[in-house]
Amino acid sequence: MTSINEPTIDEEGAEVLEAERVYILMKREYRISRNARAEWYLHRINAILTFPRRVDLSDEGDELDVVSVIPFKVTPEWDYDTSHLYRYRVTHRTRLHFLARKYRLVFCLDLSPSTWSVDAAGASVRLDQAFHTLARCLRGIVRPFYVPGSQLLFQPEIYITILGHTPCPRWPVQQVLVQGWLLAAHNLAQFLQAVHYKLTALEAQLAQATAQSYNQTDNNNTLTNGGGTVTVTGGGGTSIMTTSIGMEGDIPTTPLFVSPDIGFVDMLRYGIVALQLLPENSCAGIVVITDGVISLPDAKSFESLLVQLRNQTVACSFLQLGSVYHPQGSLGYVPFTDLMAFLASATFGAYLSVLPELDDGNYDNDMNDYHKSLLSWNFQTLSCITPYPCCSSPSPSPSPSSHSSLKSVLASAPNTMELMKKKEREHQLATSLSAVLSCRLREGYAIKEVELSDDQIQLVMVLPWKYSVFIEYHIRTPWPLAQPMVNVEVWVEATYEFLNDLTSEGHGQLRSQHRRAAVGRYWGALQHLRHTDMLLVGLQSFATSPSHYTVPECIRNGHPVFYHTPGRYHHQPPVLSDATSDQYPQFSSFWRPVCLLDTNVWQKWLHTHRVGVILAHDHPLPKNLHLTSASGRYGAIHCRQAELALTTLLAEWCDFSLVENYSYVKFLYGEDDVEGPEKTPVSFLVVRVTSKPPPCLVIRLAFLGGTPGHVRNQMVGQITAKIQGLTFPSRVTMTERSKSLPPPPPLPLQLPLTHQDKLDSDMTISASGDLRPPLPRPPLSRASSSAPCCVITHKPVEKILIWYNKTPNNPLNPLISDTPYGSSMYGGRGGGTSKPGNHNMALLARYLHHRRWVWGVQDPTSPPVTLQAVARVLNCLTRIRLQEGFNFAHSCNGIITMVREFNMKLELSEDEEEGMLGPCRVGGEGATGTTYPCVVQYIIFPPHLTNGSKDSLVEDEGDEEGDSVEADGEMQVVTECWVEPQNGVVVAPAPLAVTPPPQNPQGGHKLIPRLLIPPHPI
Repeated sequence: MTSINEPTIDEEGAEVLEAERVYILMKREYRISRNARAEWYLHRINAILTFPRRVDLSDEGDELDVVSVIPFKVTPEWDYDTSHLYRYRVTHRTRLHFLARKYRLVFCLDLSPSTWSVDAAGASVRLDQAFHTLARCLRGIVRPFYVPGSQLLFQPEIYITILGHTPCPRWPVQQVLVQGWLLAAHNLAQFLQAVHYKLTALEAQLAQATAQSYNQTDNNNTLTNGGGTVTVTGGGGTSIMTTSIGMEGDIPTTPLFVSPDIGFVDMLRYGIVALQLLPENSCAGIVVITDGVISLPDAKSFESLLVQLRNQTVACSFLQLGSVYHPQGSLGYVPFTDLMAFLASATFGAYLSVLPELDDGNYDNDMNDYHKSLLSWNFQTLSCITPYPCCSSPSPSPSPSSHSSLKSVLASAPNTMELMKKKEREHQLATSLSAVLSCRLREGYAIKEVELSDDQIQLVMVLPWKYSVFIEYHIRTPWPLAQPMVNVEVWVEATYEFLNDLTSEGHGQLRSQHRRAAVGRYWGALQHLRHTDMLLVGLQSFATSPSHYTVPECIRNGHPVFYHTPGRYHHQPPVLSDATSDQYPQFSSFWRPVCLLDTNVWQKWLHTHRVGVILAHDHPLPKNLHLTSASGRYGAIHCRQAELALTTLLAEWCDFSLVENYSYVKFLYGEDDVEGPEKTPVSFLVVRVTSKPPPCLVIRLAFLGGTPGHVRNQMVGQITAKIQGLTFPSRVTMTERSKSLPPPPPLPLQLPLTHQDKLDSDMTISASGDLRPPLPRPPLSRASSSAPCCVITHKPVEKILIWYNKTPNNPLNPLISDTPYGSSMYGGRGGGTSKPGNHNMALLARYLHHRRWVWGVQDPTSPPVTLQAVARVLNCLTRIRLQEGFNFAHSCNGIITMVREFNMKLELSEDEEEGMLGPCRVGGEGATGTTYPCVVQYIIFPPHLTNGSKDSLVEDEGDEEGDSVEADGEMQVVTECWVEPQNGVVVAPAPLAVTPPPQNPQGGHKLIPRLLIPPHPI
């Protein structure tokens, strides 16, 4: 009898080997969706697979190229050199491993108080192990390796960001050590040296801040009338609360360290922000190096964080510090291994309780454990349904062959934990198997089992919903795939206690509030699953009925399908008034759920892309831009002309307007079809304008699930080029605009204007859809026909945009004190003096480089300065920033935020540049060198009067001379600069000076505006 692992013979008489592992290389130019990966798997089950030999990485090829195959039964003649000569059969037991050409990884170093403890078994402090753990992991992933079963030496591009997270809410320190470093074997030593230098400085500052806090605590113990110290003991260490008596008898309380639950969520939020600032179209991952003394604030926060990680396809991995847990040496610091293993399993990450060793002596470019854990992605797992071990493995080092012990999803369950199954419901879905499979993969489900028979196929998918609670989703459909109809069963596998709570008559019988909340969340998850399936069926039925894509004549002529109710804004849930529901009920009922769909959950059903846009401002600028008018209001910056041009372009490019000035729909046809009234569309594209009010906008494009990647890339590049080419129809001449304006400052190393015009005319779109950005041209020197309406941003500016609602009461206070930690990040009420408009202000203040300048305008011995004169100074400063290429991004109550992206380049020698794997291609295919965009924000506050009334700042529009400053106050001019901590130096032309910070031998650089030297830098 032939074994199942034995080779078989196909119809042609050739030997066919059963494939155990298939390594697939994804295309570089654009992101390969989970839908495409699932379809590739379904179309090749029980099929014969062959592949050509590859010895180098080339950009030519399909979206998914098979690099190598490892069979179950290796014949004596089979070898890595001859593996491409064999034929392989993909079965239900075959495991797919996807490799990308580009990765972005964020390493979060946990510097919480629990890491300061001594590891008795390792005879060291856990904090000292953080850098060694990071270095060992980076040495492992940076090594080139041969893809198993082939002769392809694989060395992808790996962009690294290192965060040193310190849970100190009032400690003014930047937590980014390095951002955007293109890691390679030749620059690893330089990278580790820079990280070690900054990490040592960070630890020294942390020790100094802790010592000052304890000294302050001792001093407060001597106070009377309520002064003292509040000591709160948590899982991550002792939190010291220092109290002091204020001027009016109040006793403010300032925590030195936050609790482990808030600190852990904060650390992951930093990692998500850091990933968004790294190059797109790459596999994302967050690697947390921690001792495991972590927690979560509540289940709701954990679910929100988990959904965010899954929607953005972020794999969260953990490298545990210290030795194996033992009660004699813990001092109360017990690692939460269940939480780390569960989070890694739920996001397709890895949990390494013991770091694998690297064999430096006999290194043969084999795929090591770090490559398998952090660079290889798959959606199949064997034992995801089992709960996770309660403690780490006591083995000192796992063998390289036992990779399953490293993956948290392959952990084995203790024999004492028994799970039981319960069937919840069963129903049918009128859609294809690939659509259901891709939707479940986007939600975090993994393929557990595949059963294939002669007439049907059954897939069992599992979602880690909670520790020891798993939701199984059974899909059954006829095989081969013919009709779009699947049978679905929903099961739950959990412990007896949880199933007993579900079957109890009424939740009121449960005395525990936690158990009642868990049961309520479970039923809510099932209800949400049913709603997702119903919406999936509705969207996938687009091409089945002509009433869905037959546009009425009035809608085709420009009339929108829906309207926003007056008085509501786009960022609020829309309340839509339907003008066509009576005449075309099927058409309006199909598109109504589309316009009500939240963009944060688009990924479940649609392929999403974004295009960042900053609109050009209207001319002329308001006169009361920096001073209030007689009515007490500041002038706002409008972008009506640019917004009208943008909305007109979107309306003409798309087939009809779904919501006026907000959402549009464009039909997509087959490759052989031509657009016309008789052609049937196969899919559609939704365009929605979102984010903050103008000038900063985000255009989100959503394609129906199943749309090919090259079609999406082509459409995104097409609309980006059209937006980039928008110009104002008519502008005031340069002579009229430049009246009474100071001459523009010279731009260093600026190319001639003729060369700039050549760059504009030769602008092309690269294969990745990125536009080649032209060199900045001063707005006041542009011709009327070349004034652009929009500026395309490569980084998500809307995520890191800084804006205020009011000026800080005391500009000399540090920025950290103006951003209350609890209120801005977790919804509480803080006691900060300023009122930042951005709810992420506390996070961004510890992520971005920032500096505030305060100028004292009036000298007590000098004649008084009028407010009109101060406004002219601010107006001149605004014009200079516009000359340098900045654009208005936000304005509120006289506070103006201006933004510009600079191109950064690594300082490398010629040999090192030749060794780089390839440029980031921000500038397109024709770009030379490795450049990265860096976002710089410049904020101008209105004139600030200390110890005075705001009424004294009101300007009389009829008085040309303006009012003078009140004698009892000091007039101040306040500005801020926020810089993204991107690694590298600015590529010329650069109107901002680039100077290395003092006492930094690594040559890191910051952007500092070339302005007057202020007396009070903050």
